[in-house]
Amino acid sequence: LVNKRIESATNVLTDTLDILTSPEIKVGRIGADDDQDDVASTNGSNKPDQRNLHKQRLLSKISRKHLMEIVIPILCNLKTVLEASKSPLLKNLMQYLGYIFRTFKAEVN
Repeated sequence: LVNKRIESATNVLTDTLDILTSPEIKVGRIGADDDQDDVASTNGSNKPDQRNLHKQRLLSKISRKHLMEIVIPILCNLKTVLEASKSPLLKNLMQYLGYIFRTFKAEVN
């Protein structure tokens, strides 16, 4: 029963880290297509569209701040635990941490 739970938790964590490193998912980033749509809509000077753009930017900044202040320390602690237990999940975690550091270079400094 315990081994079954560990195996299930390992599968969930592996899938989660794979999803988070997926190029289709970008947390805290506004895509290039969104920027073009927002530029086109602001040329008509629609206040609700401009408000939505500012709202998206604010939420993006909050999301990045949360990532840096809350998520990164948790992932570093998880790395320590996985290293101590010589877990094969360490590879997936390191790939995700590498992805974060490449994607958010400016924020990590």
